[in-house]
Amino acid sequence: MKNKVRQKDFLQEQIHKIDRVLPIQAPLSDFVHFNPLMHYESMHFSDAHREVYQQTGALCYLDNSEYRDNFHKQRITNDDLLSVLDAHIATDQDTELFASSDRHFKRKDIYFTALTQDIKAINYRKLLWKIEVENALTQLQKDIPNAVRKHFLSIAKTQQQHDEREAVSALWNSCLKHFKLKDDPAHYSDFTDYSLLEVWQQIEDKIHSKGEQNLTPKE
Repeated sequence: MKNKVRQKDFLQEQIHKIDRVLPIQAPLSDFVHFNPLMHYESMHFSDAHREVYQQTGALCYLDNSEYRDNFHKQRITNDDLLSVLDAHIATDQDTELFASSDRHFKRKDIYFTALTQDIKAINYRKLLWKIEVENALTQLQKDIPNAVRKHFLSIAKTQQQHDEREAVSALWNSCLKHFKLKDDPAHYSDFTDYSLLEVWQQIEDKIHSKGEQNLTPKE
């Protein structure tokens, strides 16, 4: 008898949970407007979407790759992203973090790059493969857009780097110099398994701990 009572209570509890997410309108032969998320209208927009996903598995947002694709198609503009950053990111995002000879980099720039570029963490073995097979330390990789490639090489020429090999090697040596690493594969693991934001957090920690403002290596 007790088991039946427990089963009944369990079923009633589950029915109550399901009742919160099921639409009140049964299927009709004609089209009518109906909001399937009406039970979540009292919640904050993002909280409601999160709750819907947890209860139904339905995704209320596009995949990140689709947002980036829309950005590259200019359906999402720079101004769109910057307005969101202004509204939701800390007020110190305009703080200048470091500078090159022709550009000043702010915290906002890092967030913007992380949003628009699909930069994934890389493991140690994959990094070695890229170095040994795809020549990652001497040539630009295939996934770099042509416009970025041309801009990078044009700037490199102003630094007396006359070809792609010299420019990429100089960039890599600057990274090694900044992180105080030797040009040895045994140390390359220090660059792996980090996302862009995690790498940036390391740089920020160094800035705060040592008061370093200009991270541009000097010859």
